[in-house]
Amino acid sequence: MGSVAPTEQTMGGGCDYRALEDTEDREDEGQGNASFITQTDANGMPLSSAANSLLHETRRIDDAALLRSRERQLMNMRSRYHSGLCYRLTSLCLNICCCIAEEDTSTYYNPVTGELTLLPPQDPDTSGKKCLVLDLDETLVHSSFKPVPNPDYIIPVTIEGTTHRVYVVKRPGVDLFLERLGELYEIVVFTASLSKYADPLLDMLDVSHVIKARLFRDSCSCFQGNYVKDLALLGRELKDVIIVDNSPASYLFHPENAIGVSTFIDDTEDREQFYCASFLESIVDVDDVRKTLHTYPDFIAQQIKLKNSNTKTNNDAQDESNV
Repeated sequence: MGSVAPTEQTMGGGCDYRALEDTEDREDEGQGNASFITQTDANGMPLSSAANSLLHETRRIDDAALLRSRERQLMNMRSRYHSGLCYRLTSLCLNICCCIAEEDTSTYYNPVTGELTLLPPQDPDTSGKKCLVLDLDETLVHSSFKPVPNPDYIIPVTIEGTTHRVYVVKRPGVDLFLERLGELYEIVVFTASLSKYADPLLDMLDVSHVIKARLFRDSCSCFQGNYVKDLALLGRELKDVIIVDNSPASYLFHPENAIGVSTFIDDTEDREQFYCASFLESIVDVDDVRKTLHTYPDFIAQQIKLKNSNTKTNNDAQDESNV
């Protein structure tokens, strides 16, 4: 990595993102260039464990502050929508798409409700399915600017003319997780990372082609220094929306819609994706997910207990056969 400090200006959510500093001597991946890919607050600093634990007290959120945050994001969405509309009209009239900045397609207008949403209406393939919102970093994969043994992917990311390598390790079971749940849910990846890193990664990760939409940092709301994924802006009924994320800050507005998973770094024995897939399969037909998701920790405990019991039984049987 070079020592030039690239700068990333405001991308959305009303937040100013700090300049990316020299990372050669930094041990903390939450600083420097890694703010492109890791769980950070709106100032680019890593979320500490203490901060995460405090975020569990979601019922204490100031409703007025929440509404202000949501209105700021709606203003950004309106701006993006109208900019995109101008883009489409210009493209049709002048046919110079290659000369115009890339269209932002993350804002849609619902003519039925008159609302702007982050997702388009469901297509025939997903109509009637619940919406499963998946975090990316530390939930599906772990990424680092530092080389790691046996990475699954190496992604080049260009920052102000300098190309850096991002080393990606997939969480055990992620391929099967996406394949199994892609048949049952409308899959949406919602990440606080930047699209220049996350988009090419998702191109490689989505081998089953089940991810229906991708939302990035500019679709997050900025609330009390955190990037929050406001599920109310998706354009889906909240009773049918589930978010799977390792960071409580992400689901600060809708904890009752969340499955809080453990943070994945490099544990090759990690089983969370397998447990989570089984749980999600078991609740696909419930009327309101918010009444069921709180049982996930109990489900995990039961699965671990069953696994340990089966292991003991197999070991006992092996011992008897050796006698």
